[in-house]
Formats: sequence, structure tokens, C-alpha cells
Amino acid sequence: MGEEVLLQKLNSYITLVKLYEEHETQGEALKCVPLHKLREKSKKRFLNFCTQSDNIVDEKDCLLIELLHWFKNEFFSWMDTPSCPICQKKTQNRGSTVPSVEEEKWLAHQVESYFCESCHKIVKFPRYNHPKKLLETRSGRCGEWANCFTLICRALGFEARFILDITDHVWSEVFSDSQNRWLHCDPCENVCDKPLLYELGWKKKLSYVLAFSKDEVQDVTWRYTTNFEVVLERRNLCDEALLIHHLMRLTSQLQLGLSSSIREQLLKRRIQELCEFLTPPSPSGEDYSGRQSGSLLWRLARGETQCEGITKHFIFRLDSDEQQQKLFRLRYSASENNYVRDSSHDKKIIGWENGTHQHKDVFRKVEHDWNMIYLARKENCDIGTITWKFDFEDTELRVNEVIILCQSETFENGIVEWVLTSEKQEINISDGNTPTLLSELRGSRTLTLTASLSGGRGPSAWQHAQLFRQCAKSNTYPLDILISFF
Repeated sequence: MGEEVLLQKLNSYITLVKLYEEHETQGEALKCVPLHKLREKSKKRFLNFCTQSDNIVDEKDCLLIELLHWFKNEFFSWMDTPSCPICQKKTQNRGSTVPSVEEEKWLAHQVESYFCESCHKIVKFPRYNHPKKLLETRSGRCGEWANCFTLICRALGFEARFILDITDHVWSEVFSDSQNRWLHCDPCENVCDKPLLYELGWKKKLSYVLAFSKDEVQDVTWRYTTNFEVVLERRNLCDEALLIHHLMRLTSQLQLGLSSSIREQLLKRRIQELCEFLTPPSPSGEDYSGRQSGSLLWRLARGETQCEGITKHFIFRLDSDEQQQKLFRLRYSASENNYVRDSSHDKKIIGWENGTHQHKDVFRKVEHDWNMIYLARKENCDIGTITWKFDFEDTELRVNEVIILCQSETFENGIVEWVLTSEKQEINISDGNTPTLLSELRGSRTLTLTASLSGGRGPSAWQHAQLFRQCAKSNTYPLDILISFF
């Protein structure tokens, strides 16, 4: 993403937040909200707060908390992968398809295509951007969640704005009159006023976090980081003075029809917010846990979880020979239990766990009677996961193509799932037992490969999903990843 793309995003999100102000759309949103029930709960919550001597919240703040809880637990649902409408089995990602006229009407510029291997049915997942449509579908990922939640907040009279983190997440902010400040609200996580969640909990490397409302566009990055200097080093897409100029220009355009008194009020609030940003926030001492929305596999693939028992370890980066050749190859042998990189064949990584970024409840099984070796999940564990991470951000190179072989075997009803993700793309690898060419990852700077082992029957269920099964004397590599660059 360059300067031009960043500035284009500013305009596109201004168009989005204007949809929240449509009278008919707000009316449809109000029909969906059990407002009487939420107000009753918020009154009880407020009375509880009132018993605290340092209480600075009002009943409207409590209503916001109840609204977040209702939205997360009763109204909206997370979509990892759509199920087949016929057999209800999980489908496999087949990339994107062209949106229909009806899908375009509701601003679904991207439509994901999935395939059911049992029914041979194509299942579409339109990524709707029109908040009114989302009141009907009530499903999606963080984009749909924040989009719909911000609309509902506006319909209920909250001052709310849509927050874009260009490292691939979005959420909302709601202004608290009682506290005279903006509150971070993430509907996916049912979290309010916990802005350091992403940096400290999800370990995100933030750069630009921008707020969009009907009245203004604001750079709010500094609310979400404790380390201004490090974040500034990452902000290389646009000259800072130019970005400020564009934000001020867009804000002026949005406020053209407002009275001078309202503009003055907004300016005072903006100045107060900028003063808040002069001092980096400090962790409050509360728990900043990893991501909760989405499946464990999906969260692990994105590196946005901190589960007990997971070991964070290794990231593969390009050495000088690989940069010169514009080629990276990594292979793993379960029989020899080591990783080999073609650029340094004599520098093997010994031990499967020493080449992983994260792993949980997985071990290397040696079957002496069958003379076979493989990786499996630990006994009495429902799921085992392994993640390998590749980071090329410290070079000028970008991914051209990926060829991947990631062999596995299942028995009974054991399940092995493979997911390969980049900054903006997620690919389910349905057949890792043959080399798969992936050209859709072109331009990526980071890749994460995640394997999930689950299913099986009886006391030996843990053995029914296996990675890299091979003979103890085998000299082959059941994991083989070849990445070319441009």
C-alpha cells in the first residue's frame, strides 16, 4: 500500500460512514435492537456502578456496554468459512468470484467462493459493505461486525465513528459524554475502553489507525500504542505533513453545512483529543489477552492469540543468499526431525518445535512396531495446532509465487486443516499431499502456515490426524515450501 492507496481509503470510508446517517437505514437498525430490555439491564448496571465512590460513568455508558454484549452474543455471528447449505459440512476456499448485480447493489465488491467436496456445490460469501444489508445477514468478519455495530450506535443516538487499522482490523469508537472522551469499542471481542488490546494482547505492529465519522476524520493511532517512536518508524506510506493536510481538508468538507457553534464545539473536542495523544498511554495492569473472535486456527494463523501452553519460537527471514537468488526453500523431515534450507544446507534446524512460531498440544510420535514417525496432537486433547511464520518485511522483495507440499494422513474421522495467510489473503489448502501452486499471494510481505489436528474416534482419536507420516528410514521431505520473489 502506497501514499495514493492510503489517501483513496480516506475517501472510501467517508462514503461508508455517510450511510449510517440515512434515515431509513437507521430505522431498520432500531427495529433490530431490543432497546427496552437493554435499558433495563443498563439501569441495573448503573445502580451497581453508583455504589462505587469513584464512579464517573452514566447510564448511557452502561447502555453501551449492554449493547456490545447483546451484539456479540445474540445478534451477530462470526464467519470463518461458510457451511454447505445441503449437508452442513465445512466448505473449502476457492478464491474470489465476480459479484452479481444484486451483490454490487449492497456494495459487495469482493465475493469469496467456496466448494463443498461432498455435494459439489459452490457456496458464495459476499463481503457486504452496506450496513443495511448486514442487518439482514448478521454475519461476517471484523469488517462486517464494526460496520453494522457502528450503524446501530448511530441509530441509538451515540456519537460513533468507524476505526480503520490498516494492518487489517476495524472496530468502533463511541463518545462518552460523562467522561468527555472517545471509548474504544470492539464488537467482535465484546470489549470496551481497552485500546492497548491490539498492541499488547494481539501483538500487532500498528502504524496507521484512522477514525471516520460524519463530522471528521482523525488520526487516532496514538491512543492504541505505548511506543510512539517505534510506530513512527513504521509510518512510511505517506509524508506526515501531507497526511495531516488531507485529514484537515476532509474534515473541513464534512463540516461545511454545520453551524459555527457546532464547528467550534467539535474543534475544542478535537484539540482535547490531540492533547491526550501527547503522552503515550500506560498499561493499566489488566489482562491483555489474545484475540477471541474467529476459530482458534484462524486466530493462530494471524498470530493474534495467547493461549496457555502455546510456545512462541521462530520466524524465518531471508538471508543474503536467498535475497540474491530471490528464492526461499524450506523442507522438514519427520524421520530425521530437522528442517533444511537450501541456502544453508549445512545449517539444519534440529527438532520440529525449533522451527515453529507457535505450537500447542502437538508432539512427535515414533511408532517402533510399525517403524513410522509423524506429528500428532497429544492424547486427551481435542485439538493440536502448529504455526510456521515467514517475514520478508526487512527486504525490498515481495512474494511472487508459492509452491507448497504439506502432507498429512487421517484415519477414522480425523481432520487435518491447513491455512496459509498473508497480510490480506487467507487460503485453505484442501490437498496438501500434492504440490500446490499459489499465485494469489503475490505481493505479500509475510506468510503464516497453520496446521490444525482434530477429530478421530475412541481412545486413539489423537492418532487419527497425522502430519508428515513417513518411514523411519525415509529420506523424503513431507513438508516442502518453495517461495519465489520479485
